[in-house]
Amino acid sequence: MFQQNIREKMIKNDDMQKKLDKLAKRYKNKKIIAYGTGTLASQLVDEYDLSKLNIIGFSNSSYFYYKEPFKNYETFSPDEIKDLKPDLILVTVAEFKYVKEFWKKKFPEFLKIKRELINPKYLLKKNITNKNELFPKNTNVKNSSLKEIVETISELEKELDLLNLSFCNIKIWQVSRFKIFLTLCSKLNISQQPYELTSSNFLKELINEINERKNACLYSPFRNAGKINALIYSSTERTEKGRLENVYIEHLVKELAEKNVPYHVIIGYSPKIYQISFSRNISTMDAFKSYFRDHEKLRIKETRSELTPEFIEKVKHIETRIFEIFGVKIELLKLFIDKSITFIEKYIYFKKLFKEKEVKELYIVCSYTNYEIIKAAKDLNITVIELQHGVMEKYLIGYYYPYSKNPEYLPDKFYSFGEYWSQNGSIPVDKENIVNYGFHCIRNAKKKYENTKKIENQILVLSQWTVRGGLLQLILDNIEKLQDYQIILKLHPREQHLINVDPYLLQLKNYPNIIISKNQPLYKLLASSNYVIGVYSTAIYEAIEFGCKPILADLPGIEYMENLKNTYKIPVLRQGSDNILDIINQANKINVNISSLF
Repeated sequence: MFQQNIREKMIKNDDMQKKLDKLAKRYKNKKIIAYGTGTLASQLVDEYDLSKLNIIGFSNSSYFYYKEPFKNYETFSPDEIKDLKPDLILVTVAEFKYVKEFWKKKFPEFLKIKRELINPKYLLKKNITNKNELFPKNTNVKNSSLKEIVETISELEKELDLLNLSFCNIKIWQVSRFKIFLTLCSKLNISQQPYELTSSNFLKELINEINERKNACLYSPFRNAGKINALIYSSTERTEKGRLENVYIEHLVKELAEKNVPYHVIIGYSPKIYQISFSRNISTMDAFKSYFRDHEKLRIKETRSELTPEFIEKVKHIETRIFEIFGVKIELLKLFIDKSITFIEKYIYFKKLFKEKEVKELYIVCSYTNYEIIKAAKDLNITVIELQHGVMEKYLIGYYYPYSKNPEYLPDKFYSFGEYWSQNGSIPVDKENIVNYGFHCIRNAKKKYENTKKIENQILVLSQWTVRGGLLQLILDNIEKLQDYQIILKLHPREQHLINVDPYLLQLKNYPNIIISKNQPLYKLLASSNYVIGVYSTAIYEAIEFGCKPILADLPGIEYMENLKNTYKIPVLRQGSDNILDIINQANKINVNISSLF
């Protein structure tokens, strides 16, 4: 468990005060707004003399909804800053690039005039990339596992009855717990956040906006003529051929079409529409994006009116308990309000759609990121069916409810990949409502590549954006011992844009036995590879189905493979302590034959 009362302290800088005084001299008599009221800001105020800086007040994104005092300074909502006309913004949070993106999105006209956003790394000894580099970590916290975090969250839910915490008639903790979990993992430096490349290309942004508005008009689900018996809501993956595909719903779509069931597919936001490989009955969420923009200000005002002193006090107590346990601060009030606004808007949008189209069944690929859609369906007595889309083992926060049998926003039925998952997975649905639906995509792929020969010394490495750095570092640490092996790196679709950017990938590209796969189909690589290394990707199970010898990397998320690892004695490669050749020899000696996976 986590140690209590972890002391966070800013990196002491001998000439910090001199830098602050220099900044004050440079901006003498200039009005300054400090943006950010977290740990960094608190310790700047507490430990240093800011009197020479003409700071007229502090602001924070959470002050959009509720302002509270900060030290002895006046506080302002971000939308009040324009009227104050400050000369510069001093960013007092570590995540400077996110603040910059926030201002760019919310107040672009302000940045066109005022370009003085002062990065906090100016004040510190070294360059920083995230908050974790500002504060020393307690060893137990830094080395804690995802399993510990999930179990601790569950204990906190039991202690404070968080699953019943209500705001705006929403079980707000339930709809926020996945985001809270991700935030904790990021702040504790346990898993990576997606590495997104930002671009200030005005023309590109303009084209994307035009395409979004076009999609909103042409591909709105309300434009679809006729009634819809089955509505499928899913994200998509763009293939190398420029088509939108989703392996989890392709068979379902074909099945519904063969049975002449009126169906419709709604995909996520897309800057442009590609050829759709699985359906012509398709629309995007771009129409909702426009709808949300039109109603956002009104909804913020309505949501603010729901805040009561009792609720605010309760949220602050939860924040305190989280800080006592984990040693990090999370702005829950802002998170809850943001979640409630999106929840309400999406709920209203989909309830109207379901009514108008007389939907009878809703198929959804991921429940824990779409609770508002499930709620809208259930309130209209529409049957909600979730399709398995990944590993379903214990400790997955979206499905792990050890102290509650009836969470509010779960599906009615669950279609699993196969009997293995129904028996061993952590699926919070009654057994009689779990259907062994199968994963037909892999069945077809096995037939397609059944004559592909295994390459004896080929290792396929399955990357995931949450553990990319740690996994690729493991390969770099062992690369000299793997000169007799051909290593293929298969990036997650969300990592493809990093090939010429990520420092680990740039290093690995220099080795002649490393191939970074760009366009080769996953199943073709599984068919030809003899070994596979990964953490908790579904593709590890698919690799077993293709006869690959699995090796697990000891990185955050390996907890999700606990049943597989313990039952079949899968070898584990650990940082700095294992000889990878010994691990490969162990993999050669085991036989993993699971007939009920797919």
